Amino acid sequence: MTKTNGAKVAVVGGGYAGIIAAQRIARRTAHLGTEVTLVNAGDALVNRIRLHEVAAGAAPVRRSLAKLLAGTGATLRVARVERIDAARRRLELRDCDAE
Repeated sequence: MTKTNGAKVAVVGGGYAGIIAAQRIARRTAHLGTEVTLVNAGDALVNRIRLHEVAAGAAPVRRSLAKLLAGTGATLRVARVERIDAARRRLELRDCDAE
């Protein structure tokens, strides 16, 4: 039986640290029913440590964020954060087209 604590966690930014944070928080709080959402403007992780190869003409290495989150319990929301309302603990988002 899964407990439900009603907690919602938003991780803003789907770079290396954001992906790892969303995966770990989701896995460690799954038994509590915590809802973990990764918010990122695009649907893919661009392998930035290889961008020098792009400058030389190679295609950028992109990995699907949804696939990286699969099985962790975290979900992806392709959107930009327009505003953070700290007092109400809310994010105001603007949906983006997948890039």
